Amino acid sequence: MLVALLNGARTFAALAQKGPTYDCPGCGQVVTLKKGLKVIHHFAHKPPVTCTWAKGETAAHMAAKKLFLDHLRALPRVADVEFPIGTQRADVYALGKNGAPYVFEMQHQPITEQDIARRTQDYFKQGAAVTWLPLIDLSKLTTKKTATGHIIERYSPKPFEKWLQGFNFKELWYVEPSTGLLWQGKFDKAMLEVAYSEWHVSGGGTESAGGYSRPSKRWRKLTLTGPFTLAQLNITTTRRQSSSVGTHFYPQGNRIVFVPKSPVPSPPKE
Repeated sequence: MLVALLNGARTFAALAQKGPTYDCPGCGQVVTLKKGLKVIHHFAHKPPVTCTWAKGETAAHMAAKKLFLDHLRALPRVADVEFPIGTQRADVYALGKNGAPYVFEMQHQPITEQDIARRTQDYFKQGAAVTWLPLIDLSKLTTKKTATGHIIERYSPKPFEKWLQGFNFKELWYVEPSTGLLWQGKFDKAMLEVAYSEWHVSGGGTESAGGYSRPSKRWRKLTLTGPFTLAQLNITTTRRQSSSVGTHFYPQGNRIVFVPKSPVPSPPKE
């Protein structure tokens, strides 16, 4: 966690000093301040960890939250992390130019399509504009470089990514915490080749099968355009009407969109 309570007041780990007693805003238990040259400054529960605020927290998730927090505060904007809105806790919270709340959720843990729709609807009910950004680690994926980014021929999207594709009208934005960069993503069908085969049958003659392509049920082709820094993107909102497509429900509200300020940047140098 990047935030804890010091005498009841919210305190950022980056500004905290070792010595005082810090409490978890979620469960109220005492947490330990972790600061070092190679780790993101954060607060940690003592094991075993039972607090829902801390379960599943990773270094990548904290890095993504800090990336957005630092950028938004430098604009400058009113911004916070792990901030309560209604009954939920926003990964990153900020106020837009018109004073409307923005919520940035860095999704790194499994979540069902029903849960992400419900949570999005709850944020909308609080008047907040919302975006969800999956985390990605390109070093762990087989990619093919292109003039404008990367292509992953066989990518197995998580259920919430499929939901996001519809929510964002076929566009997703990924955060790569290890580099602090964003990638614009788009799914297409991944085609599987069914090899042609031929065999002889009793009584003479032959039969054959295959020799065609079919779309995969599991895989998608993921095209990543970029990379972009947050400074290369305008952050704005657009109204989304409620709709249902198949089993997916999309609530009505303002979704956050990222718009590149200039043409697609050149791929990073080796």
